Formats: sequence, structure tokens, C-alpha cells
Amino acid sequence: MKLNKTDVLLLGTLLSGPQKTSDIAKKMCLSRGRTSTILKKLIDSKLVAKRGWNYEISQSAQGCMIRAIMKRNPSLRLEKILQETEYNILCSLSKGPKTAREIANEIEKTSRTVYLKLESFKSMGLVVDYAGGTYAINSGSGAYRDITALLEGGFVAPPFALEESEWVAWSGMDEYLLRTGNPKELIKKILEKGMKWKYASMSALNRHGIHLIPPETTLYVYAGIDKIKYSGDYPSVEDTIIHLILDNASNAQEYAKWLLIMHKDSIDPNRLRKTAKIHGLPKQIDGLLYDLKPVLRT
Repeated sequence: MKLNKTDVLLLGTLLSGPQKTSDIAKKMCLSRGRTSTILKKLIDSKLVAKRGWNYEISQSAQGCMIRAIMKRNPSLRLEKILQETEYNILCSLSKGPKTAREIANEIEKTSRTVYLKLESFKSMGLVVDYAGGTYAINSGSGAYRDITALLEGGFVAPPFALEESEWVAWSGMDEYLLRTGNPKELIKKILEKGMKWKYASMSALNRHGIHLIPPETTLYVYAGIDKIKYSGDYPSVEDTIIHLILDNASNAQEYAKWLLIMHKDSIDPNRLRKTAKIHGLPKQIDGLLYDLKPVLRT
């Protein structure tokens, strides 16, 4: 997946919904011929699909992933990540910390070129200095999970089409966190596929004592047997904390801490750690529990 600035801008234009070639060309100040060429490239990359005369971001895993990243991180400069050299550098770093020279030898570029790209990534908060003159992907970045999913292809599209107001915040094995501006219609599609759902992440906070109205509804969608502990349409406090972090919601860490403090007498740290391990979040949860150790007495 290697995109340039124009490709990314076109995908951003399609975030608002399906559009004709002429409409896209007008918004981007491009000729129709140039716009058609870009659309063909994005269709071949499975990022865009054509429906009648209209084009839209595709329902493929790649399309859903790009939609999620652009929705969650609108300021993230994807064109600075998905060009060939930049993409190859990040792919190299996704395997572990390396020096600029090691990366240069691997991707067959000059050390100076790689060094300048790495410094650019550092200014974006995507890369940090590591031990022994090496560089590493910044695990503390808000875009870390999205970037690693992009590089490693760790993303699965749901088995039903998503509308413009719906997007995948996280995906696992037959389970998803979906955000939507129209939950009634989304729930209808979920049930038609024989899947189950519960309110999750920010949309479950009211149930557990934090009163707010999120701009979108977040649903936990899953197939098969019940994978979470819940009461009615809401997951347990432990699962809500896990969902907040998986969802990468705004202020997720702060809300998770508040939930731990508010429910310190009933929270089950062992169950929280076990669920975190299943979802690859042991470090994040151990960090939260460590920070609140004087309060929780765990």
C-alpha cells in the first residue's frame, strides 16, 4: 500500500460519501482524466470501489482500515507514511529498533535519505530515539496501533457493508468495535448477519457512572458464544476498560483510570489482566494498575 499526497487527498474527499468523477475532480481542482487515473490506481489497490457512476471507499479490509485511520487521526499525514520509501522504513522498524544505516542497507537507500525521513517521523511523533543510536516506532503515539495495523495488515473487515457514518475502530477474531452515527440501522445489519452486539467504550461509560454523551455510538459486535461479561446491553467495568483502550478513544486512559477508582471495591484485577493478555494489552493494563496501586491496593 503505497500512496502519494494526491491519493490520500482523494480518499479524504470520499470520506463524506460516494461521489462521481466530475464532483471529485471539481473538489480537488484536477482534470477528469487525472482523477480517473487516480481512481483506477485506488481501485486496483482495493481502497476504492465503484458503484454505478459513483466511487466510494471500499469495504475491503484495506479500505476499512484507511477509513478508520483517517476518521480517528484526521491530522495524521498519511502521504508522509505511505509513499514507497517512507512505508519501507516503517515496515523495517516494525520488526524492531534499527540504526539508519541498517535500514538503509535493507531498503537500498542512502543513509542520509533514511536519516532525514526518520527525523521527519520523529517530528510527527511516530518514531523515537532508542538505545545505541537506533530508532523505534513510538509505542506511546496515539496513532501507534493504527500504524502497526497498517504495516502488518492486522485488520479484518466486518461481514456487512458500512455506511459513511460507520467505521471500524478495532477488529479481532470475529469481533469488532464499530463506531456509528446511526446505531439503529447498524444494529439491524448486525442482527441480519446473526451476530450479537453490546454498547461499548465511550457508549458504556454512562452505565458505570461517568455521564457524558459521545458524538458517536460505539458497539462491540461479535459472533458465536458470548466473549464478554455483561449486564443487559452493557459490558462489565473490566470489559469497558479494555474496549476504551482497544477503541483508542479520546482520553481513553483517563476514563479507564476513573473507572478503576470509582469501582475499586468491585473491580477484578485478575480478570482485567487476563482479558488484556488475550487482546495484546498487558503492558497498558499493568501500567494503569501500577499507577493506581496506592488506591486499588492490588
